[in-house]
Amino acid sequence: MWNRTGTTTAHRGNIGTETPAVQWDFGGDNQVLTDRQWMKKVLLNLFDNAVHHTDQAGHVSIATSVHDGYLQLQVSNSGSNIPANDVRHVFERFWRGITARESTGRHAGLGLAICKQLSELLGIHITVESNQGRSFAVQLQMPLHALGTQRKTTSAPTAAS
Repeated sequence: MWNRTGTTTAHRGNIGTETPAVQWDFGGDNQVLTDRQWMKKVLLNLFDNAVHHTDQAGHVSIATSVHDGYLQLQVSNSGSNIPANDVRHVFERFWRGITARESTGRHAGLGLAICKQLSELLGIHITVESNQGRSFAVQLQMPLHALGTQRKTTSAPTAAS
């Protein structure tokens, strides 16, 4: 179980590179009704992307808040190299920013496209914001489903149930 707030470091897998600090603030016990496996893929892709594209000794931040019946989750990282006019491309399959195209590695430009597609299938609104040279953030906005007086996390029904 994670604490509601905290800090740690993330390992990039690159020998000789500094690891980014990871900060999180989950704000409360709010939960959503969604498909666990698809949501896990979205969150892992967002986190992996943020860690990979953070500047040297930078930071990754994960935070949640509630507004007007929606849980808002934001994954952000420092050191964005994406100009404002390229932000519209980040959800396109195989699109990679100029610095990603110049580097070698395991990223092929599919992570955010997968996040967008799965989010849409789950009824989650996903947006991005880039402040070149400063930060890159992905926001997810998902409806809270009141189940009695508590909110519960469950997987979406399957054909077998």
